[in-house]
Amino acid sequence: MKLSSAVFALSTTMAAAMNTGKDAFHYSRPGMLDGANMWVFGGQGMQIFGPDGSESKVTTPKEEICHNVTGYRGGGMELSCSFYDIVSDGKKYVWAAVSRGVSKIDVFDIDTGATVGTPRDVHDTKRP
Repeated sequence: MKLSSAVFALSTTMAAAMNTGKDAFHYSRPGMLDGANMWVFGGQGMQIFGPDGSESKVTTPKEEICHNVTGYRGGGMELSCSFYDIVSDGKKYVWAAVSRGVSKIDVFDIDTGATVGTPRDVHDTKRP
């Protein structure tokens, strides 16, 4: 049986302490994640829980973040949720490496759990 999930514990409390640009107004907006949270990536998609794991704060189904690998192994439609490395910059983003035939990186907003896109979507790729 292969390992089908990766758990990433993320303390946004520490990130907020380091980032003075985020204040009470920032976190009082609807849909904002405040305090420590636990991010879980696996075969069912991604979930964000409170620090003790009892409260589910955000759920993203596998159809939205896992990737179609149909044709790699033959057969019918197949989604791959093979996340294998997850890190955060502690300020704005959570970066999740996922294998889908070739390795790719998905980027999530640290404050909402929303999918941002890829590193290219996050950073300006133009050179002066």
